Amino acid sequence: AFKYLDDRLTDRCQAPYGCQQQHHVTGLLRALNPAFAYGKVDALWVTQLADLPFVAHLPNIVDHLMRELPSYMVACRGVQVDHSDIKVFTKDVLAWWASNQNQFPHWAQVARIVMCLSPNSASSERVFSLLTCMFGPERSCSLADQLEAAVMLRYNNNKRNKVSSS
Repeated sequence: AFKYLDDRLTDRCQAPYGCQQQHHVTGLLRALNPAFAYGKVDALWVTQLADLPFVAHLPNIVDHLMRELPSYMVACRGVQVDHSDIKVFTKDVLAWWASNQNQFPHWAQVARIVMCLSPNSASSERVFSLLTCMFGPERSCSLADQLEAAVMLRYNNNKRNKVSSS
């Protein structure tokens, strides 16, 4: 089992099963944990963090993060969060960002983006399930824009019906 995990983390396995890139991204995101960041996050870390696709679109983000980095490091000094309980950990980190977001607006912006990422496939599975219900094998050649419009209409109608019945 450990060899299998090592092979996946180092991309020494079949192409679709390697997860070295995801492991690298997850490692970079530790910069947003104030209990971890002090003394570990540096200019190289900031550059790699800013290159991530969900952060790279922010204008001048590297410059902004670098400008705020020294103050962010000082604020992170001595921060401790309980890592043994995921609920407590999440609450503590979110509370820290809520109280420090004005001091480090660009770091807080990146934290907000990252904390909104869903680490599961439930939403895409829901869409595939909806598509299966709406489009059987006889409509497998439908155009993508037709599929998109049909799913959006169905989803939005379901949401609107739930709100009006409340």
